[in-house]
Amino acid sequence: MPYDLHGHQPAERIRHRCRTRTFPDGPDSWLICASKSGAATHPAWFLNLAKNPDKVWLEVGNRKLKAAAELLKGKERDDALARIAVTAPRYGRYQKKTDREIPVIRLTPAS
Repeated sequence: MPYDLHGHQPAERIRHRCRTRTFPDGPDSWLICASKSGAATHPAWFLNLAKNPDKVWLEVGNRKLKAAAELLKGKERDDALARIAVTAPRYGRYQKKTDREIPVIRLTPAS
């Protein structure tokens, strides 16, 4: 399901948006993959998210909410990527195309 990720950097007064696929990870939790189709570099939206994790907005279906972003690490990241690859096999192949570790991020409603 597509989502819009909005990150706002006040100094630049620019709103960053991206559309990518989300994967359900529970009733109010989604996973996203910064795969860039297996490219050697991270996608620009991921770099913006990493700089501004407290300024993330998520649109899923007709819901728009402020989201908390958690970068998954180790076994939790590996397991999440494996679950994603069951639904979308190309995401599993992307990791094989690159030497970088493809980031997997969990988005949940911010409290």
